[in-house]
This record gives sequence, structure tokens and C-alpha cells, in this order.
Amino acid sequence: MFEHVASSLLAKLLAKLPGWLLRRFMKPEKLASKLVLDLRSNAPGKLSDSGAVPQLELWLRITNHSAFPVVLDRVDLEVWLDQPFARAAVIERNEIARHSDVEGLRVVIYLSETQLAHLRQAMRVPSWKSELTLQVTAYFISKLGWTTVNATIRRQDFPVTLRT
Repeated sequence: MFEHVASSLLAKLLAKLPGWLLRRFMKPEKLASKLVLDLRSNAPGKLSDSGAVPQLELWLRITNHSAFPVVLDRVDLEVWLDQPFARAAVIERNEIARHSDVEGLRVVIYLSETQLAHLRQAMRVPSWKSELTLQVTAYFISKLGWTTVNATIRRQDFPVTLRT
């Protein structure tokens, strides 16, 4: 218990230091290890062609386990469904308080007829599984300067609803 209290007090002390002095004690790589990128656990997204425009919708969750507030500057995503499928960028700044998370970061990718045709063909194969893989790069700003976080996110049985 003493270690937890001491660690908490040290984190609060470090958070009060100016950025130039703080960078002497903590490197951006340490901050990056405390930032977690994932999909929202309940309803992480869906791929559907039932609307006017076919789309892939994803909900990202970003968790900040550090003692510092950070600002998410942008996110780059590469989406795989068996093969490279789509790319997207979110250029929207979001502040994430220390020891908190943001679950409402919505990413919408509008799909072409070529992408839909590829999926329909893949879905005809009996062994096809709707496994989604995301290669995500997020860029953050904090008192420590710029921090980049890379993550690979996988979801088995991702919801895909296509008309045949």
C-alpha cells in the first residue's frame, strides 16, 4: 500500500513540472506504453450495405493510463478483411484526461462497389470468417511533446451484413 501511495504522489509531482523539466525524467516512449488503442467492447462497429451508401463503421476506444492529460491529434487506420481493404484518417482533436478513456471516437468509411464485390466473393467461400484487423497509428500531444502509438487490433466474427 505504501508503494501505491508513494507512486501516486510521485506521479502528481511529475505532472506539476513544466514540460522542459519533465522531459528530463520521463521519455515519450514511457507515455506511449500507457496509452491503449482498441475497439469499443460493446458494439465495436459493423459493415453494411443496407443504407443509401454502403459503409464500414468503427468505434474506437482510447485509454490513457498515465498521470498526464493528452490530446489525440489524429488517427490513421488500415482495415484488413482477409487482405488490405480500406484506409482512413480521423483528423479530429480529442482531449483525454489522465487515468480515463474515450469510447466515442466514430470512424466511418464509405465503401465502393469494388470493395463490396470483393467481400461478396469472399463470403461465398465456406471457410470464410469475418475477421477484422486494424493497423492503427495514433498521434498524441502532451507536456512531453509528440507521442506516437501503434496498435494491431483484431476482432473475430465482425458484423458484416451484405445483400446478395
